[in-house]
Amino acid sequence: MSRRGIGRIARPFSKSYYEHDDRGAEGRTGRTVSFKSSTGGNPSRGGINSHNRHRNNGKNYTKQLNNYLLHETDVDMGGSGPRNNFSHPGDSRRKFNNNRRRGNGRQHSPAPNRSVRRLQNSATFWYKIIVPHAGRYDKKWLIDNLNANVAPSTFTPIGFHLEAQGKETVVFYLEDVQAAAKLNNLYRISTEDGFKLNVLVRPLNNLNLILNEPLKETIKTVMAKRFRPDVKSLDLSRFHCDPELEDKFVPLNQRSVLSCVLSLVVEHCPSLHALDLSHNQIYSLEGVKTLVSKLSNLRILHLASNQLDKISGLDALKGLGVEELLMTANPVCGKYSDQGAYVTDVRKRLPKLLKLDSVELPPPILFDVETVQLPPTRGSYLCAEEGKEIARQFLEQYYALYDGANREPLRDAYHASAMLSMSCNYPSYHSQGSGNKEKAMLNSYKANNRNLKQVMDLDRRVRLLMCGHEEIMKHLCSLPASQHDPHSFAVDLLLFTPQLIQLCVCGVFRETRGAAHLPLRAFSRSLIIVPQGQGFCIVNETITITNATNAQSNAAFKTSLVPVAPAPSVSAPVVPLVPVPVSPVGVSNQDIEAKRQMVQHVATTTGMNLVWSEKCLLESNWNLEQALFAFGEYHRQGTIPEEAFAR
Repeated sequence: MSRRGIGRIARPFSKSYYEHDDRGAEGRTGRTVSFKSSTGGNPSRGGINSHNRHRNNGKNYTKQLNNYLLHETDVDMGGSGPRNNFSHPGDSRRKFNNNRRRGNGRQHSPAPNRSVRRLQNSATFWYKIIVPHAGRYDKKWLIDNLNANVAPSTFTPIGFHLEAQGKETVVFYLEDVQAAAKLNNLYRISTEDGFKLNVLVRPLNNLNLILNEPLKETIKTVMAKRFRPDVKSLDLSRFHCDPELEDKFVPLNQRSVLSCVLSLVVEHCPSLHALDLSHNQIYSLEGVKTLVSKLSNLRILHLASNQLDKISGLDALKGLGVEELLMTANPVCGKYSDQGAYVTDVRKRLPKLLKLDSVELPPPILFDVETVQLPPTRGSYLCAEEGKEIARQFLEQYYALYDGANREPLRDAYHASAMLSMSCNYPSYHSQGSGNKEKAMLNSYKANNRNLKQVMDLDRRVRLLMCGHEEIMKHLCSLPASQHDPHSFAVDLLLFTPQLIQLCVCGVFRETRGAAHLPLRAFSRSLIIVPQGQGFCIVNETITITNATNAQSNAAFKTSLVPVAPAPSVSAPVVPLVPVPVSPVGVSNQDIEAKRQMVQHVATTTGMNLVWSEKCLLESNWNLEQALFAFGEYHRQGTIPEEAFAR
């Protein structure tokens, strides 16, 4: 009998069970295939589990495939509970590994190898849950089964709705990252009709929410329900979880939503006192920034349990007068190990803060310039209104004589024991408004300069201090002839009593030495005045002279073109606070020389001749300021005849 296989070309790595084999027990007429385990059965019989010399090289998929089909695809038709309707990817993995340890499993199994899926972080802290083909099933059944499989975590679906063609896809949103991570690892949800559902979890990194008018009306309704008018407080905590917003998605951590909500607050409750924004996953306060100025009455702000991770996020709140702030359970709180540094950084943004995270803070040190309005600036200061007329009359008479051709009558204006100190100095730059550099020099005033910053010798300081009206008049008469601009005067009445008056006056004058370009000077004088006889006299005076600034030069001696209304004169006599044997000075007591000096001053200032200057003073009741004002008015109107300027 010929031998089987003779004459055939042997194929390398051929498997014995690939060839036709009719070997078997005696008397066997048919061929069978055995699926018995390798530990039992007759090894002499053929089949997939038959012993042969190539057994270790073959791929035995039978047991693994059988186990997978047995454990993974069974459908609970009896409805034994929601937990049995779900498969976790780790279950098949554990079974497969156990089979390998028992020697039953093999590598390269055809069963799917699903590992635990890692959920990506969401930039907005929100996750979109998508369940395709779940729209046909009851919402309560679906949510209850999902909650059962994320236990002990629980979640509330936000914005639950159906979308896609036929409304078969269920979509909702979650803020709980732990619940979202567990849902991300659920698959093959078995339903009552045997259909298997998948759960898709997508992080929401970009949101572009547009609030239409119907949604805004719903938001108004929710806000009205949460507003307490008795204490002017608004509770917006867990705003997205409000039952009336169950099918809406309006997260306050989105700038557009937060801006819209706060705009409604400003519109309907601008005097809001307290606002609670806790538990809203807020990670940016930029939506508040544009409305800070309109929430001036806000004093209490709660931002607990949000996602603020930087202290600079509070920069958007600068300008608010918040006194109580709650920031607990925000990531930024864990970045501070020093409570003092935390308080300091928060107070840089909210300087009026008195309570932080339920802890009383010491009162802040503030310069409250934001709420306290500074008094308006004035050209002159009067400590007592009753001293105004005396100060005005005294200065008018003094400068009428000082600017006259002869200053000798000023002798009576100084007490016999009066003292005078004069100093001069240049400003930080040489003013060019008074002419060239030579004209800007102060040489005429340096001889008696008693500037204490320049005169260090004590004896020289004493020598430069002028005592007695004789020495004072000698010095005043040696100074260049001058013409003061009364409209540049700023007068401060610092002290006024029946026994003592202190005046400070500053302004601009020009030297009248016949030069083409008259140098402009600025001056400041401090006078101590006491009653004497029927008038007053100076007992102490300090004079400071410097060059006029460009601004002073541009405004000097131009008031007549744009007249300024003079202060109304007070004709009533001043009543002393303490009786003294002194009567107030009136215009009627002016002597002939004083009137002549006033006429000369008006003529020099206006350019009119002496006759018309005297006429102007007579019509003004010898009120020098009023006479100059009247001249400016008439000159602007062009009603002064040419003969008034004829010499």
